[in-house]
Amino acid sequence: MGGTAIEGAGTLLTGASSGIGRATALELAGRGARLAVVARRGDRLEALAEEIVALGCNRPAVLVADLAVTGVAHDVAAQARSALGDIDILVNNAGGGVGGQRPRLSELLTQPPRACGAATRSRRGCSRRAGRAR
Repeated sequence: MGGTAIEGAGTLLTGASSGIGRATALELAGRGARLAVVARRGDRLEALAEEIVALGCNRPAVLVADLAVTGVAHDVAAQARSALGDIDILVNNAGGGVGGQRPRLSELLTQPPRACGAATRSRRGCSRRAGRAR
């Protein structure tokens, strides 16, 4: 079964400041990926970058961005390509609750919240633009 080798792979990882994204960044860095990490919380991304360096891995490119904002995915993809060259792996982990009450599924199906729609559009935009790196 074929696949993309992680060691040396240019990897763009969104939602990297906490939780699954943070753990994924540490794992990919440990396996030798060349990383660009993206999230809204720059202080957490910088702490993550320092932790990765302390583990003996290369420092990731830190890209502070809110992917729920229209057009930002395009800028993030361009910055990642500038930092990494080719993007071989894209991990779209950004998104989730905006805080407060979470909408019911029936509400999402009939009238998606603005943040949900923007995050979905940004993921698609980031995916399309990252794919143009080749």
